[in-house]
Amino acid sequence: MKKLLFYTYWKFDDAETNGITQKIISQKKAFEQLGYNVDLTYLLNDDYYIDMDGKKNVIQKKPPFITKPLAEEKLKKIVKYKKYDCAYFRYNCSDSRFISLLKCLKKNGTKVYIEIPTVEYDKELSETFLGKMFLAVDRMNRWKLKSYVDRMVVFQDYEEVFGTKTIKTYNGIDVDRIPVKKPTEESETINIISVALYQSWHGLERILLGLYDYYKNPTNRKIMLHVVGDGVALPGYETLVKELNLDKYVVFYGLKSGQELDSIFDKCDIAVEVLGGHKKGTTISSSIKSREYIARGIPYISEIKTDVLPEDNDYVIRVSYDDNPIDMNQVVEYFNSHLASQKQKEKVIMDMRKLAQDKINMKSTMRVVVDDF
Repeated sequence: MKKLLFYTYWKFDDAETNGITQKIISQKKAFEQLGYNVDLTYLLNDDYYIDMDGKKNVIQKKPPFITKPLAEEKLKKIVKYKKYDCAYFRYNCSDSRFISLLKCLKKNGTKVYIEIPTVEYDKELSETFLGKMFLAVDRMNRWKLKSYVDRMVVFQDYEEVFGTKTIKTYNGIDVDRIPVKKPTEESETINIISVALYQSWHGLERILLGLYDYYKNPTNRKIMLHVVGDGVALPGYETLVKELNLDKYVVFYGLKSGQELDSIFDKCDIAVEVLGGHKKGTTISSSIKSREYIARGIPYISEIKTDVLPEDNDYVIRVSYDDNPIDMNQVVEYFNSHLASQKQKEKVIMDMRKLAQDKINMKSTMRVVVDDF
């Protein structure tokens, strides 16, 4: 069996609730299903691990300073004596030791592929001082990637990234892991769910301001917003709800996972995806969140196109690409035309689930990469 090194520098502490962690686990499973023996690296309790030959090994214990370069140096010692046929990297910025690790792999004849979840990451990193430091180091080193990388794996329409040709695939998930939602009972209330680790670019304030405008006038349907998750922007959203007197229309749950999260989805009709993409210049979504919504069978509100869906589809409520409050009457109109009856709800759920199985199941999306190895 061929050997593959799957490099990540991602925290696995919240494996049950974090969508990216679940994606990485699903990718490992897909590689194994496609015929590879996979060694996976990750962070756990700030220690750096490699799952290798069925055993969990600590590469680097948490030091009192920056861990990543040290972990890469320790990992280089492993790849010097263990030959891998392929290496698959989840990109997390370049530094000199990362480049040295890639050089070592290429010297051993390993094919190197790097996945860049978001190519336009400069603006996002520039929002914090620490991010600006990482970006400065990254910019000094990323031009060297083309000497050691065979392909960049992207989810957007790029022919080349940092001088290296790309492979385009869809951002996949393990569809079987995501439960299909139950259709809600017929009701005059529209229940909307938002799930995230909230940052400024999530744009949830647009929904809150939209609800405020909606309830200024007499309404035929009540709208409830169910906010699940945590994050630095959440306190601001909680404050805004109080300022706008929306307490009886917005429920905050905190972090939820498993059956608790499933039960909230089951009582909701519509979800919230990207409402602040314009803040980062994002125009197409390939997010894990959109995949999970499609797999569950719940339509969602977004200001940008979802890559796996045609422009004209029955599953996304497209709203304006700006800071303006969401027109909740647009949401009501969608509900009335697509989700008013039990039969309509069941059809939407079944159609979205089939689409997920056909287009974004992880094994199918990773086969595109494996076929190029």
